Amino acid sequence: TRLYHDLGIDGDDAENIMASFAQEFQVDLSEYDHNLHFGPEQGFCLPIWFSWLLAGKLNKRGQFKKVPITILDLEKAAETKVWLIMQHKNRT
Repeated sequence: TRLYHDLGIDGDDAENIMASFAQEFQVDLSEYDHNLHFGPEQGFCLPIWFSWLLAGKLNKRGQFKKVPITILDLEKAAETKVWLIMQHKNRT
């Protein structure tokens, strides 16, 4: 399960979840880049959404192309206490 792509967690909600996760499991998020994994917090605006679609920033589901975070990624970070850089994953 991917937080953004499957569960729709995004923006401020994603930021709060990751901060709570880091605090609960004492994970160092100094290498974590929120913008790499999640889109911005905002409402739906057709002209802006359409411009992102044309620019190739959105996938077929209308979501930002981002590096996914899975439950397994969170488990690994909780075990190692550090955030693994995940730029190697394909953006979907």
